[in-house]
Amino acid sequence: MNVHIEKIYSSNASETQTEHNIFLRHSLEETPDYAPHIVPMLFAQAPAHSPKRWDADFFSVLTQQHVDTASNLKEKGFKTCVLAADNDGLLHKILSPRFNTNSISERMELICLIYQALKIILDDVWVALTMEELAPGGFDASDGVLVAQKLESLGLKNIIVSSGTRDFLPLFDRRATQKKSSEEEFLGSREPYLASSLWALEHTNLRVWSLGFIHDPEHALALAQELGLAGIIAKQ
Repeated sequence: MNVHIEKIYSSNASETQTEHNIFLRHSLEETPDYAPHIVPMLFAQAPAHSPKRWDADFFSVLTQQHVDTASNLKEKGFKTCVLAADNDGLLHKILSPRFNTNSISERMELICLIYQALKIILDDVWVALTMEELAPGGFDASDGVLVAQKLESLGLKNIIVSSGTRDFLPLFDRRATQKKSSEEEFLGSREPYLASSLWALEHTNLRVWSLGFIHDPEHALALAQELGLAGIIAKQ
């Protein structure tokens, strides 16, 4: 197992990498060139202004935008992509009760529609999900588990779990703390972001990847292997 990395298009992701994959986050208007070590992450940016009405027409347009982007990726030789519902993006906000007062089943409808549409185009579709926002009134782990389980029922195999929102910065980057001698290893871990991955590990049969700010790569890898994670990704 290696520490893989997240990058934002169009950074120096074309560098030759032999030990890890680059999870390249890009907008729906961008399509990176094919490279074996690059895994594209389709990221719908949330508008700066108040969102338009999230109705069936809006869902249809956004789904088609994802389909068009995935089709362009396929033409370039990509077989895998990640549907990004994290990082304060549009899909993240549609899932969050802080922005959408519908039931969780209604809030997850769009991500399920897009996931199913992408599966028709590309061989391997992953999902990046903010498992819990760690913010007052926000998307919590019980919501995250329901979304992960629903996607698993639709055929999802790999999920990338992160946590936090920039709207509540104190827990956006879970700061490492000093381990107390009486604490168990995970509870005293200096990689606290890994805790959110446990929700998916314990409540699904998905291959779980963890995305976060890594403090000690060697310790993080050892802990990830002990927990049974498929891999870890260093957040940019």
